[in-house]
Amino acid sequence: YVSYTTSIAGFLGYMIFPSIAIALPKVAMTVKLLRSGLLGEKNKDYVRTAYSRGNNTTNVLYKHILKKNGVKVMSVTESISEGSEGILLESVLEGMAEYYSAELSRKIKRGMDDNASKCLCTGHFPYGYVRGADDRFAIDEAEAEVVREIFQKVRDGVRICDIIHDLNSRCLLTKRKKPWTKSSFNRLLSNERYTGVYIYDEIRIPGGMPQIIDKDLFDQVQLILHNKP
Repeated sequence: YVSYTTSIAGFLGYMIFPSIAIALPKVAMTVKLLRSGLLGEKNKDYVRTAYSRGNNTTNVLYKHILKKNGVKVMSVTESISEGSEGILLESVLEGMAEYYSAELSRKIKRGMDDNASKCLCTGHFPYGYVRGADDRFAIDEAEAEVVREIFQKVRDGVRICDIIHDLNSRCLLTKRKKPWTKSSFNRLLSNERYTGVYIYDEIRIPGGMPQIIDKDLFDQVQLILHNKP
């Protein structure tokens, strides 16, 4: 023990752990009561009314449900009074924030669509492709050989579980550097991009990216997968 008259820092250091030990059970109980209160409130009529007026989930939680449970939410960046002026100011600030969010989302989507119309790299890279010098998809030859091998083996009747086992035994990982699974395998086998079709959202551009396998092989594999019991 260190007296506060000797060292304030030492005194506070000795007080930290006892304070935490005393506070934790009470904090846990408070959180449990709050959670029970929130779950009980979320299906009440005033919550449904708030949603019907266009309030998003965040507003309903912070402005209605928490308030009913005795929790007051305060802003450290805006000084908002509790009177009628505060209600008006809060509504204006919320509207501005939602407008900015929607406008930013629209601009991002427009930029992504513009990139897609030029067949530029957008989103994740399928196994077998990398970013080229011109920001378009380029073939990773080592991975592309694996893709061709997979499609040819499926066409030739090799069981998918055997192909997966073979790939993992050779320490060949997916694009996410993880072992192959049926899920990652099915995504690869159903990816039309390998035939050279650039796909982003609703945009489809045949010949928009380098072709790894021919269309006939792709269609044969899709037919086998479709007829698989």
